Formats: sequence, C-alpha cells, structure tokens
Amino acid sequence: MAAHYKPLYVVLISYQALMAILLVVHFQKVENAGFWLAYHLTVILFLVSVHGKRVELFKPWLSIVFLMVNFTELHYLVHTVHPHDYDSWLVRADYRLLGLHPTLWLERYTYPLLTEILQWIYASFYFLPILLAWRLWKKKETDRFAYFVMQIVLGFYLSYLGYFLVPAVGPRFTLGDIQTLPLDGVWLRQSIDRLLSAMEQQQRDAFPSGHTMITLLTIYYARLYDRKYFAFVTVLGGLLIFSTVYLRYHYLVDVFAGALWAAVSGWIGMRLFSYIYHPVRVDTKYKIQNKKY
Repeated sequence: MAAHYKPLYVVLISYQALMAILLVVHFQKVENAGFWLAYHLTVILFLVSVHGKRVELFKPWLSIVFLMVNFTELHYLVHTVHPHDYDSWLVRADYRLLGLHPTLWLERYTYPLLTEILQWIYASFYFLPILLAWRLWKKKETDRFAYFVMQIVLGFYLSYLGYFLVPAVGPRFTLGDIQTLPLDGVWLRQSIDRLLSAMEQQQRDAFPSGHTMITLLTIYYARLYDRKYFAFVTVLGGLLIFSTVYLRYHYLVDVFAGALWAAVSGWIGMRLFSYIYHPVRVDTKYKIQNKKY
C-alpha cells in the first residue's frame, strides 16, 4: 500500500465500518440491509487486501464510486436511524436570522435564463473537485493529490454524518406552498432537476449543504496548489453556492453550516494526514510540501 494513500484508505474504511455497524444494529428495519452490509465488507476487504503498482495508481479514483454508492445508501439508512425531520427548525432559523424566507425573497430576481444557467452550474458540483484532482494527478504531484483526495472524501463523509444528525429535505419540498413563482428555465432546467431528484431518490441531505462544503474545500486547495484553476473554480463555485438557495435545494443556514463544516473537516483532515503519513509536513494553513514519487 502506497504510504501517501494510507490516510485516504483509513477514511474510506472507517466510514464503511461505521455504516456496517449501523446496519447490524438496525438490520431488521433497513431495506436491502444484507446487500448494503455485503457492500461495505467488500469495500473494506478490497482496500485492505488488493495491492499492486497498477492497482494503487487507480485505486484512489475508485473513491468516486464509493462516495456515490454510499450516498445512495443514505436513502435507506438515515431516516431509519433518526426518524425525525428538522425542516421546521431550519425554516424558523432562516426566518429568525433574516426576518424572511430567503427562497421566497429571491423570487424578485428569478428569471428563466438565470435559472437555467444556475441549474447547469449546480449540476457541475461533482466535476469541480474531480477536475482539480485530475490536474494534480496529471502533473504527478503525488502527495498533494493524495492529500486533496483524502480531504474531499473526508468532507463528503462528514456531510453524510451531518444528515444523520439533522435530517431535512429542504425548502423545495417544505416551502413549495408559499412560493409564488415556479423555477422555469429555457431549455433543460426541469429535466436536469428531475434527473437529480431521481438519482438522489428521497434524500434528507439538506443540512449541512454538502455542495457548499465541498466547493469551498475545492476553492481553498485550488488556491494553494493550482492558481490557474483557482480563478475558474472561484467564480463557478461562488455561483454554485448561490444556486443552492436560489434553486430551493437548501436553507441559508444549511450554507452557513456547510462553510463551518468545511473548516472543521479541513482541520481534522490536516491532523489525520500528518499523523498517519509522517514523512509529510502539513502546516497550520493546510499546505503540504509536495514530494514526487
């Protein structure tokens, strides 16, 4: 096992183990519990036992698959573990913070072309960190690549754990009856929204905003490692974060929580990486001294 990928594998294995424990505890209540338990055990076995130079070269990229499957599982697991939604609390928090409902207030700036553009940008979410990882991997900046991928995977998993703590479906479901304008686009806006909804099924993934969390982490590490990409991802990422509220996927407090979660995740990831992978020094600004192999 390549030493610089050990922190990533620790994060991946730890999450699979935690979900496996939850499945065992709630086995009789979770739909397809046997399948999901077998999946987690298979992933752990693969990460621990399958090695080789070529395998280690591409194994980190399998994190994309693991994250997607783990996210799908949340549909079956979150409400079984915590069968209470906190949307009413989040709605009140937004209103107490601003004296209004942000998604309702934004209707004055709702235009079909803007909605269409922001829907496409929202859908680009997963590609932003993948593109930065690919640029680092292509330049053979091995330690930076390993560190960034670990931080992103950890960020996703911490956001997933947040859904267990505060299950919520988001304002597009809870405030639909008070919205006075539909979110019409000019081309494929409704089709993209339906596709995303079908892929997610009924997820309670509003708090914290994972879109905000992962996008901020990507922007931060782009600033440290790839200044050319930084300008691009900052503009697109800023619009993406705005779109989470504009498109009624998230409450404003979800966005604030996502920003806080990003800072906490980055700090945890920094400590974890430097603790497991001793040859690399990570300073207090999450910078990493790159070491090419």
